[in-house]
Amino acid sequence: MIAATEATSLPPYSFGWTEVVIPGKMHSEPWGTTFDLCSEGYFQTLGRHLLRGKLLSHSDVESARHVAIINQTLARTYFGNEDPVGQKIKFSTFEEWAADWPRDAYFEIIGIIADANNTGLQDAPRPEVYFPYTVTGTGPREIM
Repeated sequence: MIAATEATSLPPYSFGWTEVVIPGKMHSEPWGTTFDLCSEGYFQTLGRHLLRGKLLSHSDVESARHVAIINQTLARTYFGNEDPVGQKIKFSTFEEWAADWPRDAYFEIIGIIADANNTGLQDAPRPEVYFPYTVTGTGPREIM
């Protein structure tokens, strides 16, 4: 079987970092996450396991929908025992450096995937979010 996908970084590293805002969640320290912009086949191509919800669809990517997939570390760290699927999340750092990033945009969390190494092979996974690469034209894309 041959599969291909597009993404902004290659595993086991996620290079981007953004602060996040979750409505109704108060905290004293900034919350952040690594991120990847990707195509709809990303998770299947890499064998990433869906724990809850759904993965990105062709329609999500084609229409640049404001949807996000999060890893279980982000779910556990920022939502605790709450179900994050259906909740909203905002990526505030993008508004500062990406001219074509949607302003004041909240993304709906549609799925949770199992953790995978995203800071190298030795370290524990950090919170991570994935969204359609079509949301912005900013940043390089790598084909895997």
